[in-house]
Amino acid sequence: MFPQGEGGYSKCVGLRKTLPPELRPLTCGTELEWKTLSISIALDISTVTPQRTGIGTVTAELAARLPFVSPEHEFLYVFHSFRQPLPRFPLLARRKVTMLRRRIPGPLLLSGWHWADFPPVEILAPRAALWHAPGMFIPPSRHVPIVATIHDLFFLDAPHAAEKSRWGDSYFSKTLPRRLRHVSHIIVPSSLSAHQLRRHFGPYLAHLSEHVHVIPWGVGPRYFLRRFASDRIVLQRFGLEPPYLLTIGGNVPRKNMGTLLEAHRLLGAEYGLNMPLICVGATPPHRAGLHSSGACVYRLPYVSRHELGIIMRNAAVYVSASLMEGFGLPQLEAMAAGVPVVSTAECGVFEFTGQGSACLVSDVSALSLAAALARVLTDDALRVQFATKGREAAARLTWRRTAMETLAVYEKTLKD
Repeated sequence: MFPQGEGGYSKCVGLRKTLPPELRPLTCGTELEWKTLSISIALDISTVTPQRTGIGTVTAELAARLPFVSPEHEFLYVFHSFRQPLPRFPLLARRKVTMLRRRIPGPLLLSGWHWADFPPVEILAPRAALWHAPGMFIPPSRHVPIVATIHDLFFLDAPHAAEKSRWGDSYFSKTLPRRLRHVSHIIVPSSLSAHQLRRHFGPYLAHLSEHVHVIPWGVGPRYFLRRFASDRIVLQRFGLEPPYLLTIGGNVPRKNMGTLLEAHRLLGAEYGLNMPLICVGATPPHRAGLHSSGACVYRLPYVSRHELGIIMRNAAVYVSASLMEGFGLPQLEAMAAGVPVVSTAECGVFEFTGQGSACLVSDVSALSLAAALARVLTDDALRVQFATKGREAAARLTWRRTAMETLAVYEKTLKD
């Protein structure tokens, strides 16, 4: 279980412990270069596309900060794509970062990993002493240790509500049971995800708990900005006028959009609160049937992080009806923006923000969600409480902290 490999890098790490810093080897080979040790760490940044999901955002934030918290190491950023543009990290121009562009179509690469265990890490990043798979796509490896991030395993808890994409939940269901046997350490964003991991894989993987590390995600400074008069220019471009409710997420069963839309209808019909609902990145089903409530539902396509920050901080309430979130990055971003959050309780971020930071609904039903929304919208003191405590809690969760704790996992993996 969790083998470290017997390659040259493992021997190199063992050798460095017996030498003074100025004589530690840079590489292992026939002739050792006696220089200050610089370890090459490979990070798969293939999810950092122009229209990125939450996983892509986490990967991009890590990539932007790791070289600053660990300037002594070299980072190899591996990007697999045939058509997508290579991500840019302007602030890393003077850091030890090498971009490795692999023009391999994603479906072809994942098929090779699944069916042929090829290409391995040693071909994709020849100098790597460690490979981090932050998007759950775990490659084969001959001797290079692998750190994998598992965001959540909802698709194993509720297969009927899993994404139908061939390269999404279906792919993970087939590959994770085999790939996790060869992973050195696993990072999860919450105890909720760690519990899922132990429940599904604990009986098959010895000493699993010893190799799981809970590291929460962070929130960027842009979300802490207050409202500006110029925000209305961006809002008008999208046809938005505050106040409005906001939700973020794709139109997949896990996001539970049907329940949210019914709660929005009840909010108008039962409580007389006719407030527009803005759905960013989701296509609400049965939209036409909602106009009888007197409020509208707007669907926005993908928006930039700058635009999202403006839309977020001008919302009256952020609402989520998701059946389960390993972390819940939009909830944290809303709290940072000082926006009250109404959310289902099965969301990992609330482990770190504590009581009073959001209005949590344990009963995932339209009636309960509508009642919670009505309570927050009509109670000024409660809104102020959630906004204040949520913002204070969000300030403690930074991407720098995430990067530093991730680096600690890298160092532990290299020492094992």
